[in-house]
This record gives sequence, structure tokens and C-alpha cells, in this order.
Amino acid sequence: MNRLGNLLRLPGRIPTVLRTVARLRARQAWAQLTHLFSGVEKPAQLDAHEIGLAVTEATTAFLGPPAHVGVHVTPRGGLELELLALGLLLERSEIDWQTDRHGPLFAYHLHEQAWLRHPKLKATDRATVVEDWMENHVEGVGWDPHPISLRLLSWGKALLTEGLLPKNAALRGRMCRSLADQAETLARGLEIRLQANHLLSNRIGVVWAGLLFTGAHADRWLGGCDALLAEFEAQVHRDGVHEERSPMYHSLILENGLDLLNLSRVSPRTPPGFADNLAATLRRMLDALALFTGPDGRITLLADSGWGVAAEPDALFDYACALGVIEAAPDPSELRFDDSGYVRLASDRFDVVVSIGAPSPAHQPGHAHCDALAFELFVRGQRLVADTGVVEYRPGAPRPRTPPPPTRWSRSCPTSAVSPTGSRRASPSCWPGCLSGGWLRCTSPSRIPIALAASCWPGADRDSRTRRPRLAGSSSPSAPPTTSCRAASRPS
Repeated sequence: MNRLGNLLRLPGRIPTVLRTVARLRARQAWAQLTHLFSGVEKPAQLDAHEIGLAVTEATTAFLGPPAHVGVHVTPRGGLELELLALGLLLERSEIDWQTDRHGPLFAYHLHEQAWLRHPKLKATDRATVVEDWMENHVEGVGWDPHPISLRLLSWGKALLTEGLLPKNAALRGRMCRSLADQAETLARGLEIRLQANHLLSNRIGVVWAGLLFTGAHADRWLGGCDALLAEFEAQVHRDGVHEERSPMYHSLILENGLDLLNLSRVSPRTPPGFADNLAATLRRMLDALALFTGPDGRITLLADSGWGVAAEPDALFDYACALGVIEAAPDPSELRFDDSGYVRLASDRFDVVVSIGAPSPAHQPGHAHCDALAFELFVRGQRLVADTGVVEYRPGAPRPRTPPPPTRWSRSCPTSAVSPTGSRRASPSCWPGCLSGGWLRCTSPSRIPIALAASCWPGADRDSRTRRPRLAGSSSPSAPPTTSCRAASRPS
């Protein structure tokens, strides 16, 4: 990222900067300012020869890679890697870890290396990839905090799973020393500036390293257990929904939490009470996942969500059962959303999940995407009205989907005032690529046992007031659109 260029562009966006900063937390604002000048933490180089594994094998199998991961062997013996429906050729002699061919989201997934668990890869293939990364990627995007957080889990799971890596003590020793450098870099550079799922993943990664390894450095990382539990408590609502309100990111965080619980159940270093407290939070998140899961068994595509990026609900429920967190998948008919900004109404024929919340949390709305008052409707178990999900974070034309999504209609109500009617120019009240323009607010919804009514309008700042388009369902530019849903029996 060109930090100088970003700094030079800020004076022209002063109103947007002020609106953004007004919603940030104090530590977050300071961390953002510091990051503008200093960037991410430089890779640490520890004298970590005393680092050793506290655990050699997990007793409960970890889940496989998500469905978007594809691996194909080329005729020349190379590997073609597919992530997020985008391909990259990995030559055995040279892997381009600095590639920006498909943008930053692809690069993050490349460096997180969840794809190492793909069954088409041989143990020697995985060893080659890991060795190449350690040798040739000594700095760059792979050392950003978020990829480190998830790679700590990916490499750790490879070390703890029989057969994923060759039985090579030298390789394992080099991996442990590299993981120690990565964990220390992460511990020094937590993403306070971003908060939300990034910070939670950071803390999971640091504690994971503290449970996995022995030594003085590992003792210090393990000291983050209380901070991690506090972060979970702060980010997970009473009804179990993660604060960013994305079913997909909720599932990703849930799997990471279950992985950490898996390790904590076998590590001799686990502090008393840690596993039980973590399991209690994950149990609430599993209840919320049941509410996010449609009758077809897949998550609703509300907020930043897409299929195939996170594990499927059934896989997560089975994993949680294997770990003893729950005895069976929760029944959504016995549950209800509480304070997360969602409502689910169901009857014998109809099932609908409605978003009645503003972009959340206020200090980090990055995973909202123009979907206040959006809903997904199921009729006789079939998804009839659906959100199209998210393709990419960068502005641009959406990629074609194969196969096409089961969507008959793609947006319940275009409630974000990001541009004037007929214009494709972004509103000055939001950052480029952000789809939440101004600030959406929902009225207090009226709820009775068979109905929900809610309305929403953009924030009353000057930019959104003067640039508000005529919204679907409204009789004038100032009238808020309203969503109304009815079902024949119960709210859940």
C-alpha cells in the first residue's frame, strides 16, 4: 500500500475522514494514525531454538479446506491452485508469493494456506510449499497480521494431523521456528486499527501459538487467553451473532474458535477454565448459525457472505458435536435472534430472515453491503428470494458465476444512498468500494407474533441528504422505504 499517496489524498476527503473518525474507538483511531506512518509490524526474528511442540497430535480431526479451494496437477507436474473461483499456477521450482494478479483478497487466501489441507496435495507437495514460503517470502503481504493469524492455524493443523507432512524432523523444526517468528510478529502488531474479526483472529492466532509451543515466548503468547475471551465476549452478541452480522464471517470465526478449542482440549498448557469459557461462547454462536441456516442447509447470503468460503453449517455442527460442545445441531424453531439486528419468521410453508440493523459495528462497518432491510425468503424449503452475495471488495464489474446462484430477485430494498439517481459516481460520504454510503438507520421495528414491520433511511448528514436517490418503494426522495413480512405462525 502506498502510504504516502494515501496521506496526500486525505485533505480532499476531510468531511469523509471526520465522519469516519467520529465513529472510531479512541485506541482504534490512534492505531489508524500510527499505521498511516509506520505500516504493518516488520517480521520478527527470534532466537527461538528452545521452541518445541507441546502437542504432537489432535484427537479430533480438523475440517478440510473450504469448497472454493481447488487443486489440479498440470501435465508438466506443476500445481494449478484455484481460490475464490480464480486460478494461479504454482510451478514447483518457483511460487510467486508477491503476486497481485487477482487483488488483495486472493493474496490473503494464498498466504493463509488453508488450501494446504486439500486431499489432492501429497505430503511432499505441502512440504515444498512450506519450504518455499519460508525461503522466499521473508517480507510482504504474507506478513500482514491477518494472513499470519490464519496461517498459524493452517500450519499448526498440518503439524498435528498424521500424514499431511512428511516425517521429517528437520522440516518440522524449521516450521516451528518460522511459526515462532510469525506469532511474535503478530503479537507485536495486533490489528487494533481494524478491530472486529481481524482483531479476534489475531488473538486466536497468538493464543493458538501459546498452546501449541513450549518456551518463554510461548508463555507470553499464552498470556493472551483472558484478552481473547474478553474479545469474544465483546464481539459476540447475546444471541450468539458476531457483531459484523455476516453469516459467512460468523462461520469462519466459529471454525477458528472450534479449532482453538480442539487444541485446548489436548494441550497440557491450557489454563484452567479457558476451554469451558470458550465452549460457552461457541455454543451461542452455533445457535446463531442455526438461525442463519436456511431450510436448504446453507447460510443466508446477507451482509458480506458467499457460499463455499466458509465450512458448511452441517460440517460445523458435526465438528462441534465431535468436540462435545453440543449434542446435536440446534433446532432454529426453538431459537430467536435477540439484539443482532435480524429477525426470522417461519410457518409451515414460508421461512424468511430479515436484516433490520444498520451497518455494524459502528466503528467497523466494512462487511455491510447495502442490505439494510434485505431479506431471504424460502417457500416450501426452496430459496425463492435471495441476496446475490458478495463477489469482491474492490469496485468493478462482478464476475460471472458458474453455476448461477439460485436467485430470482437479488435485493430486497436498495437502501444505501451512495449516488444520485442514474449516476454511477460514488457518494462523497463513503470511501471508494464501500457500499454503505451516508449512515443507514432503522426505526425500532414493530413485532407481533405473525408480523414484522421496519423502515430505514440514510443518515441525515448533508452529503446523503443532497445526494439521496429516489429509493424503491418510496413516494418521494425523503420517504423511508419499508419492509413488511408476514408469516402464519411464530417468530424465531
